[in-house]
Amino acid sequence: KKMKEKHRVFPLSKTPLYPVASKYGFMLLVRHLQMETSSEDIDALFGDCGSIERILMLRLSSSKMAFVSFRRRSDAEKAISLHHRSSFRGHLIDVDWTVLV
Repeated sequence: KKMKEKHRVFPLSKTPLYPVASKYGFMLLVRHLQMETSSEDIDALFGDCGSIERILMLRLSSSKMAFVSFRRRSDAEKAISLHHRSSFRGHLIDVDWTVLV
């Protein structure tokens, strides 16, 4: 029998390049963050873009990633427009669409 997964994150190579709303809102993936980056830092960075629903931090071996969900698609689009390939604390960060289902 096939087991159903409750939550699944698309691998980076299969990250949708279009906005998809989930129960968590419009989700963005922020990559290449410094290890010291906190959810408060992410909230400060993206807070001017609109209403943030949730921030999930993920620690990797040499950097961190964050999942940031926005209530409105237009807010998430603004976040990508302002912050994709921008410098944050000396690191060039990537901000792209992703889906947490």
